[in-house]
Amino acid sequence: MPLPLGGAKGAGMSLAFELLTSVLVGAPILTAFHSDDPRGRRHRQNALLIAVDPAAFGDHGAFTATVDATLATFKNLPLAAGADGVHYPGERSASVAGRRGAEGVPVTPKVWRELVDRAEGLGVVPPDRYTPH
Repeated sequence: MPLPLGGAKGAGMSLAFELLTSVLVGAPILTAFHSDDPRGRRHRQNALLIAVDPAAFGDHGAFTATVDATLATFKNLPLAAGADGVHYPGERSASVAGRRGAEGVPVTPKVWRELVDRAEGLGVVPPDRYTPH
């Protein structure tokens, strides 16, 4: 069970997420987890995908401009001591994915040796090094 963060507001957000991602999709986690039924504590995983059309709320261009301004404001907030920047959710992983797509995925020498040994055992000639497509 995820624990709420941020005091009362965090607890409210946690409840909202439970209602949207569990109760709404017909698989309540919190209720089952805290029931007397021992099966209620088994692992469950739910998901909810919500698609929102910003144009339904008015001018799509204004929405896009406001999102851009919000992200720019967020990125320009003062940095915490030792921080390399202010990052919004998904930004770091997108940067890593882009870098790895261009430069390859770092592999330790031990893992590379194991991969080469397995490849050779299967009659596959491994590349000398990664070459981006």
